[in-house]
Amino acid sequence: MKCAEGVIRDNMKVCSHEVNLLKDEFCLGIVLKDTGELIGSISLSKFHGPEDELENVEIGWLICEKYQNKGYATEAAKAAIPWAFSELKTLGAEEKLISIMEHENWPSRRVAEKAGLNFVRAEKYVSIYEISN
Repeated sequence: MKCAEGVIRDNMKVCSHEVNLLKDEFCLGIVLKDTGELIGSISLSKFHGPEDELENVEIGWLICEKYQNKGYATEAAKAAIPWAFSELKTLGAEEKLISIMEHENWPSRRVAEKAGLNFVRAEKYVSIYEISN
């Protein structure tokens, strides 16, 4: 899976030092427990959006098409969210994550909702979800 593998390789340097979610992108591979096959990724990164939302951290996921609709992204998001809140608390930052997806990306919207994120608003091209600790 080149899309996830490339992201993971580009971000491996983050693993060599302490992660600061307000500065670094942190990306983890999603692998099958039985085979270790890389099937996707989950990432947390500083959000670069409107001025009043610059302290937010964005969470996103990517799963190979043949492994979609099997709960893998939801499982990964549910594991990553508490870890992210713990890291943000350590940094003294607001404990809020956002996720942004195209309106018609129903699989990602379902993952967001199953992982506990709430729909906040629709913008011209995207839907915004968030979760606070």
